[in-house]
Amino acid sequence: MKDLMHAHFQYAIFLENQRKQALLKEEEKKGGLKRVEQRNSKSLHEQLAEQAQLETVQMGEQETARQLILEATKKLSEVVQGTEQSTRCKGCTAAKCRLLEVD
Repeated sequence: MKDLMHAHFQYAIFLENQRKQALLKEEEKKGGLKRVEQRNSKSLHEQLAEQAQLETVQMGEQETARQLILEATKKLSEVVQGTEQSTRCKGCTAAKCRLLEVD
């Protein structure tokens, strides 16, 4: 009878250990899920921060491009105006030369 009680007691201990191991595994899974969620959350925050930084850089590049285009347009306008004045002056010079030839 002692052996039976001893066997019963050992089996009860075995079942208790099994239950504790199952609980530990369950907690590990939950903890693992929490870590995965935390990593995903960090990753999402990092991605959002990176996206915001990229947008800021892109806006700066767009502003620089806009300024360069404005400067190029201004210079082109000055060149065109200078060419028109130069053409007028050449025309004036030719007219003056003809007047001088007539005299």
